[in-house]
Amino acid sequence: MNEKRERPDSQNKPGQRAVWLLVVVDTDSVRAQHPIPSQDPQNPTAIRYNDAFLLANRTASAAAQQAEEPGISPTVNGTVHAFAKSGSHNFEDAVLIYGMSPIRRKGEQLSDAFHCQKHTKLAVVPDSPTEPLPIKLVEEVFACEVGALTVQAEGYNVRFALYTRDEETGQPVLNGYFDWNSQESS
Repeated sequence: MNEKRERPDSQNKPGQRAVWLLVVVDTDSVRAQHPIPSQDPQNPTAIRYNDAFLLANRTASAAAQQAEEPGISPTVNGTVHAFAKSGSHNFEDAVLIYGMSPIRRKGEQLSDAFHCQKHTKLAVVPDSPTEPLPIKLVEEVFACEVGALTVQAEGYNVRFALYTRDEETGQPVLNGYFDWNSQESS
């Protein structure tokens, strides 16, 4: 248990900054609008811009402010780490990012070196169904990354799988594959 483990952002090269994004999806709205979504990960169902949102660490927010642009921009030479959650049913619906690419400005090339890494660490959760203390430890944290960016991105195109819990078995089952553009307005 005393094994030293590197933090995911320690993989950044000198001069690079880590950007941490949380994609929150309104799974109630997505399921209501798309009762029969795509079952093909290569051809996901597009969702509305306002069915999800991004939260970011200070590095991303500061870069956007410095560039005098709204939203979230990673710093140049930064690696983007992304996580996803359901904003509707955190324990019943699960969102899993399987693809993410920066939105390009005209004429600029950005890295799409998307990959997933599974980081296993101990996490703290309540041991009681009604009280936060005492706690117990559980393992497994999952992260997705977009490789080092050479210019700032205007936003992200995020592909994710939505899983819902089967009422009879209690097991997660695939609802469908979806695509969300963080910069579209509809």
